[in-house]
Amino acid sequence: MERNPDIPFTYEYSQPEEYRFSLDSVEMPWEVANHLKDRMADNELTAKDLLSWNCLDLCAGSGVLGFELNFHLPELRQWSFVEIQNEYKTHFEANRNLALAKAQGIPIKPQRPKLQVVGSAKAPAVNVPSGKVQEPDFQFLNMNYDELLNGNFDKKFDLILCNPPYFMPDQGKLSPSQFKSRCRFFLDSTFEKMVECFLLTLSDKGEGYLLLRELEDHGKDLFMALRTLTRGRLEITNLMMIRGTFLLKLTRLV
Repeated sequence: MERNPDIPFTYEYSQPEEYRFSLDSVEMPWEVANHLKDRMADNELTAKDLLSWNCLDLCAGSGVLGFELNFHLPELRQWSFVEIQNEYKTHFEANRNLALAKAQGIPIKPQRPKLQVVGSAKAPAVNVPSGKVQEPDFQFLNMNYDELLNGNFDKKFDLILCNPPYFMPDQGKLSPSQFKSRCRFFLDSTFEKMVECFLLTLSDKGEGYLLLRELEDHGKDLFMALRTLTRGRLEITNLMMIRGTFLLKLTRLV
C-alpha cells in the first residue's frame, strides 16, 4: 500500500536498522489527530483541554506515535513513552531532539540519519535553546508496561496511544533476532496485561486509541477477548480500518 498522500511529512525518524516501524505508526496518529480536531470544531473539546492532558505512548519503540501526534496537535505536550527495550532509547532521544527543535521553531532539514546496529545509535545534537515557548515534556520510561499496574499510574493518562505487538508467542515462528521477536510478539508481557493498562491508567474522561489486528486465521479472537476483558468498564468504538488493522477507541463507561 502507498503512503496516504494527505499526511504531511513530519520527521526523518531515527530507528533501529533491525526493525523499522510500519506506516501504521504514521497513519494512526494522523487519524487520531483528525478525530480530535473534528471534536474541537464541534466544541466538544478545546485547545485548553488538550494542553492539560497527560498522554501515554504505550509500547512506544522510538516514540513515533507520540511524536507524530504532537506534530499534528502541539497542544498535546505532556508525554510519557513506555518501552521495555532499552535499545530504543538512543533513537528516542534523537527523535525527541527533532520534536523539541520544531517546538522552538528551529528549521529541521530532512536528512536520513545514519542507521547503526541496534543500540549503538547516537542521538544527533540539536541546539534547542530555552526561550519563551513552553517546551513539550517527553519522558522515556524504560520499563515493562506491567509496571503501570503498580498503583502509581492509576487514572493518570487522559490519552493513550498503542500499536502493540500483533502476535502471540504460539502464532508463527520467532525470529532469530530476539529484539525483532520482542517487537512482533507478546513475549515480555501479555495481551491481557496490556488491556489492564487501559483499564487502570485511563482517567475518568480519558481516551485510549488501540490498533488491533484480526487473528482469527490463527485461531485467536482478540476482539472477543478485548470485549470480555473490558465488559462493563470500557466502551469500544471501531473508528476505521488502517491498512487492514482496526483503529479502536476506548473510553470509560459512565
